[in-house]
Amino acid sequence: MRITRASLAVLLSLTLFPTSVRAQEGRRFRFVPQVGWVLPQRELGAVAPAGAVRYLELGKTDPTPALGAAVEVPGPISALGLRVSGVALLPAGASGFFDCYPGLACPAVLLEGDADVWALAATADLLFSPFRGRGVRPTVIAGYGLRRYAYDWAAPPVLVQAGSHRETTHAVRAGLGLSADLLGGSFRLEAVDLWSPRGDRIRPAGPSGQLSAPGRRSQHDLLLSLGWVLLRF
Repeated sequence: MRITRASLAVLLSLTLFPTSVRAQEGRRFRFVPQVGWVLPQRELGAVAPAGAVRYLELGKTDPTPALGAAVEVPGPISALGLRVSGVALLPAGASGFFDCYPGLACPAVLLEGDADVWALAATADLLFSPFRGRGVRPTVIAGYGLRRYAYDWAAPPVLVQAGSHRETTHAVRAGLGLSADLLGGSFRLEAVDLWSPRGDRIRPAGPSGQLSAPGRRSQHDLLLSLGWVLLRF
C-alpha cells in the first residue's frame, strides 16, 4: 500500500509540473544574431559642449539600421527566459545648431550644425512566454542595462571647430516579441522601446563658472528587429 501511495504521489507530481521538468532537462544556451531598424521618437536636445562659448543642440536622428546579438537561457520555470543582449545603432545624421550658454553674451550668429550620431546598448533581459510548444509564441520583454552615445560634427564656417563627444547612460528595453519555429529554424521578431533617461547638464569645455545647458532629453527609440537561433550550446 505504501508503494502504491508513493507511486501515485510521483505520478501526480509529474502531471502537475511537466513543463518545469522538461525545462530543466532541456536547459541550454542559444546564440541569436539580430538585424533591425531604429525609429527615434524624440529630439536629442543639448548633447555636447562645443568650446567655451557654445554647445550643440540636435533634433531627432534619422531612422537607421541596427545590428545586435543575444545569448538566451531558459529560466527557473518554463514560462521565463533570461538573456544578455547587445545592439549597435549604426551612425545616423541629425540636424541642429550651435547655441550660446544661458547667461553668456556671445555673437548673435545662428550656426547651423549637423552631426553623426551612433549608440551602443547592452541589457540583461527577462523574457516571459506563457505559451509553450512549437509554432508561434508571444513574449513579453523587459530589460535594463547601459547605453553609450557618440556625437561627431564638422566645423561650421565660423566660430566653432569640429569636435566629438561621448556619454554613457542607463538603458531600459521593454516591448513584445514573437518566437516561431518555421522551416526547420527558430526565429525572433521583436518590437521594443529602447529608453534612456535625461542626460547630465552640459558645461563649457573651457573655464565655465556657473554656466550650463539643459543636457540631452530622455530618449524613446522604437527598435524593430528579426533574430534567428544560429547556435545552441
